[in-house]
Amino acid sequence: MYVTIADFIKEWNKEAMLTQNVLDGLTDESLLLNNNGQTNL
Repeated sequence: MYVTIADFIKEWNKEAMLTQNVLDGLTDESLLLNNNGQTNL
């Protein structure tokens, strides 16, 4: 629970940064691989 709006914004920014890190790690190749390391084509 957030006590202040500032607490909420701090957490929002932290989560946004973590999400962006995940998105930055995605590549076209990684999106084409299935769980067995094989392409889905």
